[in-house]
Amino acid sequence: MKRRIMENIDGVEHVFYENDSIDFVTVAYKRFDYMKVLVRSIEKYVDYPHTIYIVNNGPKKGFDELSEIFKDNDRVKIVEGMEQDEDGKIVDTERFVFTGETKHDKRVVNLDSYAQAVGMEIGIKAGTGKYVCNVEHDVVFLGKWVKDLLPLLIKNVFV
Repeated sequence: MKRRIMENIDGVEHVFYENDSIDFVTVAYKRFDYMKVLVRSIEKYVDYPHTIYIVNNGPKKGFDELSEIFKDNDRVKIVEGMEQDEDGKIVDTERFVFTGETKHDKRVVNLDSYAQAVGMEIGIKAGTGKYVCNVEHDVVFLGKWVKDLLPLLIKNVFV
């Protein structure tokens, strides 16, 4: 049987079961030292069941490097993203077509923004958790804010 993690928030019962995990999704383009700090901070301060998805949007060798860095951490999953070369150009131009504008209203968008959005989408699709938290690669968790924030989201946002 699943174990309750929290309940009775502001007089209203909310249940978070062990299988109701949080997926943390971040996108990497080089700068793996930031990823190490981010992962360590999540591991230190997040008490809920979780998985960390790191989407490699950099050169192919980055996937192997990230896999090696986090090989001993079962909570970290490395996902292939939108591969870019050392200069930031898209490698797989058949799968990822960048026109420089949004599809729906033709606003101009830069490649970095496009790559970040594509990477986040890939990471979200790879995840299996009930909740998703998109996190920039240079974020550091300080304190147990997830314990305070998640009940508020459950009470006020999630249906």
